[in-house]
This record gives sequence, C-alpha cells and structure tokens, in this order.
Amino acid sequence: MGKREDYLAVVDSRDCDRLIFSPLTDSLFATSLVGKKWVSDCTLDDQIQAAKICDYHPCFIQGATPDLFFNPALDVTVYCVDESEDERRFEQTIHTPEGMLTRTMVESFGGVMAPENNWIQSPPQLAVADWISRDVLDGSRDHAISQGCKTLADKAAGHGATMIQFDLPYYLYGLPGYTDVPPMMLTAAPDRYGHSMDLAEQALIHMAGLAIRSGIDFVWLSAAGTDRMSLTTWAEIIVPQSQRIVRQVREKGGRVHFHCRGQCRQLAEKGLFNQIQMDVLETLSPPPEGDVASLRRCRAAVDRHIVTRGNIDAGLLRAGTFEACIAIAQKTIEAAAGYPHIVSSSDYLMYGTEAQNVIAVVQECHNAVRRKWDKLQKP
Repeated sequence: MGKREDYLAVVDSRDCDRLIFSPLTDSLFATSLVGKKWVSDCTLDDQIQAAKICDYHPCFIQGATPDLFFNPALDVTVYCVDESEDERRFEQTIHTPEGMLTRTMVESFGGVMAPENNWIQSPPQLAVADWISRDVLDGSRDHAISQGCKTLADKAAGHGATMIQFDLPYYLYGLPGYTDVPPMMLTAAPDRYGHSMDLAEQALIHMAGLAIRSGIDFVWLSAAGTDRMSLTTWAEIIVPQSQRIVRQVREKGGRVHFHCRGQCRQLAEKGLFNQIQMDVLETLSPPPEGDVASLRRCRAAVDRHIVTRGNIDAGLLRAGTFEACIAIAQKTIEAAAGYPHIVSSSDYLMYGTEAQNVIAVVQECHNAVRRKWDKLQKP
C-alpha cells in the first residue's frame, strides 16, 4: 500500500499491530532538509521530498485560520515588510465591511512565526468575526474553499494523508489569539462571545463538509493552548464544541485529528478526551513539551477506539544520537503496545533535525513489526 492508504488503514481499523512513524508537523524540518532558510518559503513539494528521503508517513496540513498563509476561507493579505539576517516581519490585514483587522507576525530564522499583536482585542471587533462566519455560511466562498482543498488532496494523495486545520470555535478562526483574549472576552462579554462562537462553529462545520467532499482525509481540530484551562472550564466549553464538530465530520464521512499538546495528562486520565471520541488524539507529549511522563499509563486511560499519536521528544530527535533515537523509539513502541498508536514527535520536527535520527525511528518501527511477525511464524 502507499503511504496514504497505510496511514488510513491504521486509523480506520484501529490496528494495534501496524506501526508507522508520522511527524506531528514537518514543515520546519523539510525547510532545513532541502536547504532553505525560512519556513515561510516551505512548499508542499519540500514536505513531499522530506518524507521520501526519510521514508516516514506524512500527514500534510494546510491551515484554515488567519495564522497560516493558505487560507481559502478568509481574504488575508500578507506582506513581508522587513527582513534581516535573523528575522522576517510580515504585516497581515483582513478587510471586511465591518472593519479592517491588522496583525504583525515575526519569523525567526530556524523558528516558527509569532504574533506581535492579536487580530481582535476588544468585544466591538467581534462583528468582523461574525461577518466572516456569515460570509462562509452564505456559500460565497464554497468554490475557493473546495478548490484549495482539492488542489492539496490531489497533489498529496500519492505521498501521504491530508488534513485541513481548524481552530475550535473558542478561538474564532484564531482571530483573538491563543491565551489571554478568549478568556478575557468570555468574562467581559459572555453572551456576545458565545454568539460569535456559535456562528464560527456553524461555519467550520460547513467548511469541513467542503473539505471532505474535496478529498481531504482529516479535519485537524486544534485545541492548542487549552491545556492550561481548569478541567471544569475545559469540560464546559471545549468538550461540547468538539463533540458537535466530531459528530458532524463523521456524518459527512470524514475523520478528526484532535490536537491538544502540552499538559494533557489530566485531560486523559479524567476521561475528558474520551468524551470527545475523536479518531486520532495528538499528542501525548513527554517533558519538557508536555507532562506525560508515562505513556503507558496515559494511553491506558484513553478509549481503545481512539488512536493516539506521540510521544518522542522533539529535542532528542533534533540533537540526540542515532542510538538514543532508536532507544526512545523502542521505549515508545513498548509503552503503546496493545493500543492503536501512531509513533510521532512530541511537537513539530524542529529546524535542523538530523535526517538520520528520523530515519532511525522509522526503521525501528519497521523492525518492531518484523520481530513480531517472525515471532508469530515460529512453530
């Protein structure tokens, strides 16, 4: 089978015996592997090449939020306004009849982009988010969304699985930011923010249907940054939003990768992930990226019908020895034995990660399957 078919077989069958390595995201890694300096210059072709070199199972992600350059749902204009040896600065704007939003993004050499300011910083600006939701729901963007998704699905189909990234309605397309603004808005204007979340949810479900019909394999539902919420708030806001989206995606014939990295141990052990019933849960990260010190214990708390994804330390993959990477791969495989699990990095593969270390983990997954098969064949 091809990489895409193999990946989908693991997820659809909840196969406990098939082992694959699939990086959480690989654009930074691909950028450095092909000799480019800036991740903003990374292309799908670069990611395909990186996956071929290292023989891993990629799951190519394109974004449906203003944070990322590929955005079929919004008219985001992006200009590089300054570039030095170590930094690039981008100005982003969104024009709507309800007003214009602006944001500055800073990209560091070898690193990710970070915003200097949030798009939305006060309740009156929520009218812009609501206009975006209605603009999606009235169907005027259907063709652009479908074509963008189809282009990705067609080009990547022979090389790996595909995902379209959605942020939870809690984040309103990523417009308010990931830490301080959403809880501030909920406190200052709960009814108003709740109305915007409801509209965003309807729009996201509409976009999900278009993506699935265009051949996209997964909706990548991001709850990044929610891991530091109280368990009560997580249960009251994140769980019901996620449940509704998962149910709708399934009804439309799609699958959901649920992304929540960091401090996820209690969310798993208290059964909150189980309430959502996503297809794939990522990522059960070890320290320092997360707090899952025991993958075995955490995996045992997650429903067997959910495929988990993790949990090899991204820092070790970047700078560790070949032997250390083989050892951590073995430890991860043993910890997840008996459960449907995709071996993965604890976070994105970092810029400058050694290709030989990634290859070591991929090869150990192959070797583990071979050892198990040989054992079964012995009389």
